[in-house]
Amino acid sequence: MPSTHYDSLYNGVSALEKTFLSFQSRPLGNYTKRQLALAAAYTVFCHAEIEIYLESWANAFVDLADQKWKANTATRPLVHMCTFHEGRNSPSSVPSKDIWNEVIYKAIAKHRGIIKGNHGIKEENFCEMFSPLGIDTTSVDSILLNDLSAFGTLRGDHAHNSHTLLSGSTFDPFDRRTKVNGLLSLLLTLDGHLDLYYKSA
Repeated sequence: MPSTHYDSLYNGVSALEKTFLSFQSRPLGNYTKRQLALAAAYTVFCHAEIEIYLESWANAFVDLADQKWKANTATRPLVHMCTFHEGRNSPSSVPSKDIWNEVIYKAIAKHRGIIKGNHGIKEENFCEMFSPLGIDTTSVDSILLNDLSAFGTLRGDHAHNSHTLLSGSTFDPFDRRTKVNGLLSLLLTLDGHLDLYYKSA
């Protein structure tokens, strides 16, 4: 069963398709400037939905680690975050305060900052958010990571180029829908793995 994170992603993408791709496919590719602009907006906003999806999962693991630690339980994500984010020398004298809580909350705060500062869905973004949580990124489908990176590049092409560059463009707006649907399928598999890890953490 998909997570609430995935349900939100799916519903968001479905709404975007209805909003931006309501026109008919043109096999000859003679789309209007307006239709290409709508397809570009669809690409940018779908990217945002996927980005929010990944960030919401990452935040869920950080929140779990925080809540469980406050209940005196160290979760796997917490142990991995501390390993990634905190390296310290042994104290040379008896510390005047609880150094363990200090280390733990700094690690949690640092990872929250990484997620908050994230601006993408490419492989590097994925690894920065999920590797420190103890998720084995080597087991993540390489096709998913490649497709996320490729879609991130498409989004960048639209977000960082002038609208006038759409003139004479030959891209097929409905090819973007195909790419998004492919990502949704791959992300559903990932969703299952993330959910299992969350429940076992």
